[in-house]
Amino acid sequence: MAMVQEMQKAGPGKGQRLPTADHVTIGAAVNACARAARWELTLQLLQASPSLVTLGAAISAQERASQWQRALPLLAWAREREVDVTAPAVNAALAALGVGAQWVLSLQLLEGMTEAGPAPNTISFNIVLRTCADASQWLLAIEAMERMKAHGCPPTPVTFTTLMGALANATRWQQALLQLNELSLLSVTPDVVCLNAALTACSRSAACETALSLVSNFPSYNVEPNITTFNIALASAAPKKLEGRCYKAGQDGPALDEQKTLSDANLDLREPLQALVGTGTIEIGSLVQVRQDVLNPKFGWGKVKRGDCGQVVEFLVGDGVSVDFPCQKGWTGALNEVELSRA
Repeated sequence: MAMVQEMQKAGPGKGQRLPTADHVTIGAAVNACARAARWELTLQLLQASPSLVTLGAAISAQERASQWQRALPLLAWAREREVDVTAPAVNAALAALGVGAQWVLSLQLLEGMTEAGPAPNTISFNIVLRTCADASQWLLAIEAMERMKAHGCPPTPVTFTTLMGALANATRWQQALLQLNELSLLSVTPDVVCLNAALTACSRSAACETALSLVSNFPSYNVEPNITTFNIALASAAPKKLEGRCYKAGQDGPALDEQKTLSDANLDLREPLQALVGTGTIEIGSLVQVRQDVLNPKFGWGKVKRGDCGQVVEFLVGDGVSVDFPCQKGWTGALNEVELSRA
């Protein structure tokens, strides 16, 4: 800071040995202060040389120091001095508001970007979505993603992973599966973290059949399950029955890295999964019938009658199931509307 002040005093053409401090030099100093969370010094440097570089670094310093209250006033201060405020600077302010869990202000600032500029980008929406998710505002997180698409900013794997985490915390497994379907429609490739978050939503909602179905569908996303995947799936149903068998798989070696794939860890957990299926879980090929307490199936009876027995041929996104009955092939219903046949 002292060196910058001396450089500013030198000024151009005064014969001093010190070079003149320009925006780049001061920007570097502001960035150094920001990394050290010296937000007071960043404000002094910003006042000495208002620019887009110093503005962004100064706001980032407020984020690191959890001084979110200063983010919006800094934007207003910069606009008064005709600094060209761009999306990265506003994104820094959004990130600072996120640190303070200020989801209302984040949404208001995002709305201001869409109406008056600068135009928000994918990073802008992802930051707001994260803030809403961290505040357990899963409905607003979904709304933020819808606004993101409407604004022409394509959602990314980060977008869906963040949203899945919010839905998992809220135990909204149906919404998580709907978002997986949306992910496929948008040709977004999920990673194992994203799918594990959706799996967690099913597990916390005790939707164990759906959880196992989702695990079996990982290959369709070109994603290999890792140890975390199977820990979630196995913990979601009959944990007491499988606890010993899962422990045995890893008891002879060092602690397992949960991020490793099963092949990397030299583990094959298909046996305990099959044991779980054998406890009464519906799977492909199971013989099922419409449950006695279902009066009107979600998609109608079609030609099927109560007591008819059919074979499960496919699990559908959104917790649906396709069943081949003798009287109707490809009958579609909700998974919770059918049960294993008693015939």
